Amino acid sequence: MATNPEARIEYVPCEQLVERILRLSERMLAAARRDDWRSVEQHENLRRDALEALYAHPDYRQRLPELAEPLNRILAMSRECIVLGEQARHSMTVQMLNLQRGRCMSRAYLQDAG
Repeated sequence: MATNPEARIEYVPCEQLVERILRLSERMLAAARRDDWRSVEQHENLRRDALEALYAHPDYRQRLPELAEPLNRILAMSRECIVLGEQARHSMTVQMLNLQRGRCMSRAYLQDAG
């Protein structure tokens, strides 16, 4: 099957891509605030695809000045998601250490009692 050398690739307008990325970032942040990390991951995967499409867009570089404000908002939401993720990871680490400590204390008690 021959390909047409004059065939053109149709691109979604940059504004639509940025709007999609913005909405997905808002959903990611809302999910992170709810501690719903599965949803964060799902939205992040969708957002990654939209970001790749934006970066591949032929007009992306020349449109950067007008896209700067929404891209900065997206970046700020991403940073907040990272902070929330780090806090959740720290909290989980503390819980696991407390669980291990409790198990050790239970074993010691059972050995002393027995």
